[in-house]
Amino acid sequence: MTDRFNSNNEIDLNFYELFHIIWKGRYRILYIVVFFAIISFIYAISLPNLYKSEATLTTTDRSFGSSISSPVSSGLAGFAGINFSNGLDNRAEEGIEIMKSLYFFTTMSDEHDLAADIFAVKGWDEKTRSLIYDSTIYNTTSKEWIVGTEGKKQSKPSYQEVYEKFEEMFSVTKDRNTNFINVSAISYSPDLSKRLVDLSIDHINKIAREAETEKALKSIEYLNRQIELTELAEVRQALSSLVQSETETLLLAKASPDFLFKVLDPAFSAEKKVSPSRVIIILFGLIIGFVIGILYVFLNNNRVKNE
Repeated sequence: MTDRFNSNNEIDLNFYELFHIIWKGRYRILYIVVFFAIISFIYAISLPNLYKSEATLTTTDRSFGSSISSPVSSGLAGFAGINFSNGLDNRAEEGIEIMKSLYFFTTMSDEHDLAADIFAVKGWDEKTRSLIYDSTIYNTTSKEWIVGTEGKKQSKPSYQEVYEKFEEMFSVTKDRNTNFINVSAISYSPDLSKRLVDLSIDHINKIAREAETEKALKSIEYLNRQIELTELAEVRQALSSLVQSETETLLLAKASPDFLFKVLDPAFSAEKKVSPSRVIIILFGLIIGFVIGILYVFLNNNRVKNE
């Protein structure tokens, strides 16, 4: 009973000593907290706003080739390089991987002159809704690059350097539950974010159309040669059916802008920033300052005692 009483007195005494040390050094703690609050505030307001734009896509269903199912037609289609068994999932996966590739970015960047907007932008003017470029990197008047890349004599950054920046801004993912595809971009400008999303969707559909068109033309050319060479009526009929199917592919490629991916929810220019969260940054600075302040007070108290 006496030991428990002494233990409780010791705990009360320890808490009293801790409180006394903190209270005694309260002004030092306050100064440190204020210092960290100012630093975190300056850091928070120095960070530019980032805006996110995103779109939801689904794979376009092209099922016209599935009607060719006879053994002869299927066999001849294989020889002609025509494959009717590619499912929507495979096409979606291929499209996503292409959108993540350096080839996809370089062709899109060259076509729409995106290098400066991705590599040289340092902010956005909300009043004029215009991009702010780093004048030490890019001259907006002459449309010329100012500084070269490290270790290279060329003034314009390489494709890979710009692509690394693009990877930080751009994302494309597939929801395994719904099979919907999300394409998003984050940048200093809500208009640029939307533009990157829209351009990427148009570009992947363009690549898919051109690839399918080239493949269909080669298949038609091969099939027509085989029709001229064969004398069997059944084989000629099967080849004609394959030609018809490939001709449908050509017509669809020319008539459909959404050849691979169809937009379900289009991208919009965001009105609110997605980051940074300045309040959280300042609160984090206050917490760090408070913890460091307490540690400083206790360490200083121990130093005084030892002296």
